[in-house]
Amino acid sequence: ILEIAPGHGRWTRFLKDRCERLVTVDLSSQCIDTCRRRFAADGHIEYHVNDGRSLAMVEDGSIDFAFSFDSLVHADADVIEGYVGQLAAKLRPDGVAFI
Repeated sequence: ILEIAPGHGRWTRFLKDRCERLVTVDLSSQCIDTCRRRFAADGHIEYHVNDGRSLAMVEDGSIDFAFSFDSLVHADADVIEGYVGQLAAKLRPDGVAFI
């Protein structure tokens, strides 16, 4: 699972128990640090701070499910276009995204 903009982990707490690997990506280092502390016992979570536009740290074709809820509403259209434009490459052929 790829979670874009997890914030303080409101949805991460549910997603983490439904996958073998959870990749979290957020513009805010504070949010990533909070999640890293909150979910320290969960060794299958990756944490990445990005520029708010790029998913370069996520391997192409490696994601079954991409998720972002109630966070991109705060983003400008070009940010959303950047993420959505990269999602197809990050998803496996049968992968889905809930944005």
